[in-house]
Amino acid sequence: MSNGLIFHCPGCDAEFEADLTMIGTESQCPECGARFVVPTPIAREGMEIAGFKLKSKLGEGGMGEVWLAEQMAMGRVVALKLLSPSLVGKPDFVKRFMHEIRMAGRLEHPNIITAFDAGEVQGFFYLAMAYCDGVELSDRMRIDGRIPEKEALKIVRDIALALDYAWTEHQILHRDIKPSNIMLDSKGGAKLMDMGISKSFKDTPEMTVSGTIVGTPYYISPEQGRADAHIDFHSDIYSLGATLYHMVTGQFPFDGESTMDIVAKHVNQPLKPPRQVNPALSSYVCALIEKMMAKNPLARQASWKNVVADIDLVLNGKLPNSAPISESIPQSPVNHERTITMTPAKIAAAADIKITINTPDHLAAVTPVPPAAVTPLPNPEPPSAMTPPPSPSAMTKPEPPPRPEEKRKPVKTPLPSRPRKSSWAPVLLTVAIIVMAGLCFLRVIACFSTIENTRLIKIDGNQLRAAEDIAAKLQSDAANLVAQKRLADAIALLIDYNGDLAAETALKRRELAKQLQFSPAEREKAPASKDGNEQ
Repeated sequence: MSNGLIFHCPGCDAEFEADLTMIGTESQCPECGARFVVPTPIAREGMEIAGFKLKSKLGEGGMGEVWLAEQMAMGRVVALKLLSPSLVGKPDFVKRFMHEIRMAGRLEHPNIITAFDAGEVQGFFYLAMAYCDGVELSDRMRIDGRIPEKEALKIVRDIALALDYAWTEHQILHRDIKPSNIMLDSKGGAKLMDMGISKSFKDTPEMTVSGTIVGTPYYISPEQGRADAHIDFHSDIYSLGATLYHMVTGQFPFDGESTMDIVAKHVNQPLKPPRQVNPALSSYVCALIEKMMAKNPLARQASWKNVVADIDLVLNGKLPNSAPISESIPQSPVNHERTITMTPAKIAAAADIKITINTPDHLAAVTPVPPAAVTPLPNPEPPSAMTPPPSPSAMTKPEPPPRPEEKRKPVKTPLPSRPRKSSWAPVLLTVAIIVMAGLCFLRVIACFSTIENTRLIKIDGNQLRAAEDIAAKLQSDAANLVAQKRLADAIALLIDYNGDLAAETALKRRELAKQLQFSPAEREKAPASKDGNEQ
């Protein structure tokens, strides 16, 4: 296998092999004397690299390109990752790419994209991986905005299982958990990919540079943002929690005008409660997110198995273990200072009145004073003779006092009532006049606007037909991309279209993009999309 770049002289077509460090430098042909610049290796459709025939480009990232390729010897379709041509001549990036190859070669898990071949040939650094027929989580979020809560929890659970395997079995830290590094297959499962900046604690710390921030700003942990020299799996827990936050709210946990502004917020600023962004979320998932995204790594889960256990609790409608107290979890206020002391006498006297009685200590030893003795009064002397009661005849009835003369009130004779005139007649007449005038005015306006309305209807009809033609053209182009296994490009074509009638075709384009997430057989049975977030 060649370790250099093979190219041809533009003057005499002589074949040369140059060291990769010479890419972009000027040289001279020893055969014809022509001067030329050592070219950058560029992948193109139909090219064969190390037994893999390139079919179409699936995507492109910061470090390289991913191609749909066919392994000629095995007759199978694979995803072939190539180091970006602009980075081939940079030793640091070549070293990082080779590091990813070593990390990917160790991992074999149902929720991790499997790698099975790698190397360098003719200036191309390649990594052959299993092809996953699905869509990236980032593309799914671009289409739907938010992911339903239960589905998001299942996705995060799959990735937590993958990270638990990587950490427990190989002490590997991913360090770049984000939606674009998660693939959703056609069966709904989630798979982790891109181990480009992962770190193994079983190896020498060759990929760790003190003072260097590694990761994606929107999902980076506070300890990564501070460029701490010693980080562990707690950092990946934070990043996975930030990914879950983005999935269920449709917003980044922290945003800013620059990368350092975002990183500083991860380090110092409190997290905005997820329920303030999406009130439909349950308190259980909010508690899970806040626990995973705690600023202090020790306040997060103690292991990946604990993360999976907490996710299972939330899926069953329960709070995660040791959930943090926040606005997402309503607490019952308890006042421990309101103590009511009652005596039996007071309770008997007033059962519905609560009185607090506090006896001072200096009165507790006072001896109660007994009540004073009561001296009975002497009885009066009895009469000498009993006086007989008076006879009934001798008893006279007292006359009542004379009543004062009552003043008679004069009686008013009612006057004969006169018929009152109704006040509704003028009002009804006025209303009738106004209504008739309004109807006449509307009739006149309708007559004058008939021609204009007819013209507008014709314009709207033409615009509608033009919008349908644009949507049909975009649908055809997207179908061609899907046939080439370029699903991400097809989704981007539909979602990012900003040409004529972009606003009028927005709903149709989004509906077409949603249908692309299904397999051909599932598209026939796919229900019409509904706006909103299902729970």
